[in-house]
Amino acid sequence: MKKIIFTSLFFLASTAVVSAENNLLEEVEAYFKQGFEFIAAKNPDAAIPLLDKAVELDPENANAYFNRAGAYYAKGNLAGIRGQPYHKIFDAAIRDCDKAIELDPKHADAYNTRGMAHLGKGDVLAALRDYDTAIELDPTLARAYVNRGHWYADRKFTHMAMKDYNAAIELDPNKAAIYNNRGMLHDQMGNAVAAKKDYDKAIELDPTFAMAYNNRGIAHDMGGDLHAAINDYNKAIELNPEYADAHYNRGRTHFDNNDMEASLRDLDKAVELNPGIARHYFYRGKTHLKMGGTDAAQQDFDKAVELDSKFFPRVRQLQDSK
Repeated sequence: MKKIIFTSLFFLASTAVVSAENNLLEEVEAYFKQGFEFIAAKNPDAAIPLLDKAVELDPENANAYFNRAGAYYAKGNLAGIRGQPYHKIFDAAIRDCDKAIELDPKHADAYNTRGMAHLGKGDVLAALRDYDTAIELDPTLARAYVNRGHWYADRKFTHMAMKDYNAAIELDPNKAAIYNNRGMLHDQMGNAVAAKKDYDKAIELDPTFAMAYNNRGIAHDMGGDLHAAINDYNKAIELNPEYADAHYNRGRTHFDNNDMEASLRDLDKAVELNPGIARHYFYRGKTHLKMGGTDAAQQDFDKAVELDSKFFPRVRQLQDSK
């Protein structure tokens, strides 16, 4: 099965401190704005020193800690995607959310972001508790429903996930990421028609949403329309050339289409972009094997099993069939 990844949502806040001097407010707000721009550009390392300055200037401002937590969360998320250590980065996000909540116990978004950081570390129950609290504090917080829906979907609680995604769409009907997540849930539930409809809506709302093209490509692929699948993967990669999953999925589709050279190029790229993922090596090994490169195939199979022992029976099955 091709890999589908749900999108988590977090938010960055402008300051609402009314007791500070106007010039202090403006200076803090300027650091927030610059930090947001760096986070949006996927450069949280540049954002964090700016948000440090906001904290130094206004240490009683809950949003200063909350926004820095968002930068740490973004940094940890990128580190995880790149196969780099990330637990301590998420710890920093959690500490800043803790401080934001200490200063403002009703800061629903701080609970939401802390839940995401807990989930990033693998503390799934703490994550769920924080999402529940965020929704209890603010029943209109669409992104908290999205993240809780993501939590349910990952654990196959499909009906509870669908309920949360539907609630999020009702609250925020113009958010492409929510339709993308609901589309993936429809895929999980075997409803390809509904899934494609949601991916279409996500792309209509945000034509630059690479993940939605990737996921629609998977839906086309599973429906047997390899040409449409490759077109969507092409678009996803055009929008984000470092999108490892799109390269992996396109490589698998080329394999299914018996275009081994194109498959190998894409799987090489997937390994280069994200070398810590077992399935990349496993499928590249299958491609090498089909092209007659038995030594290269064995190296890839060994690496796949090293990264994830669940691939061992699949490797053995391929070896036994030769």
